[in-house]
Amino acid sequence: MAYNVRYECNEPLDVLIKRWDYMTSEAFYAGCDRVMDLVFTGTRKGDRVTLIRKAPSMRNTFATVFSGRLISTENGSAIVGNFRKRYSDYFIGVVAAALAYGFAQGMADEYRTEALVVVTVAMLGLLALFKPLRGTKRLYGEFLTRIIRGI
Repeated sequence: MAYNVRYECNEPLDVLIKRWDYMTSEAFYAGCDRVMDLVFTGTRKGDRVTLIRKAPSMRNTFATVFSGRLISTENGSAIVGNFRKRYSDYFIGVVAAALAYGFAQGMADEYRTEALVVVTVAMLGLLALFKPLRGTKRLYGEFLTRIIRGI
């Protein structure tokens, strides 16, 4: 898999793993009120990592997620990955597209032009939901850089 984002670290992989685990744990956000504060939470399974910016006690639909790996390099280690949406969001998008298509099929007999407009608007709206918001990649990048630096 080709990764679009790469953050280099001069420290060994085990140091980067400890930093990741600490900075994405709930202990790092001890002062958070669990509802209003937006924080970065993450998981790690082996070398695979996932990072999401959200309120700790909520699951935002169509939130941007960073998925990647912690790898060892010849100069130390690195975080590599891509930005995506959660798999459940893709499923919701497919269901919504199927419903819009079915609705348009029902309208097509009498209202052909209106049905085409409904499907077009619905598809453009769904495509807009799958694109990260302006500044999201920058915020993720700043947090990933903090993990690399250990601050």
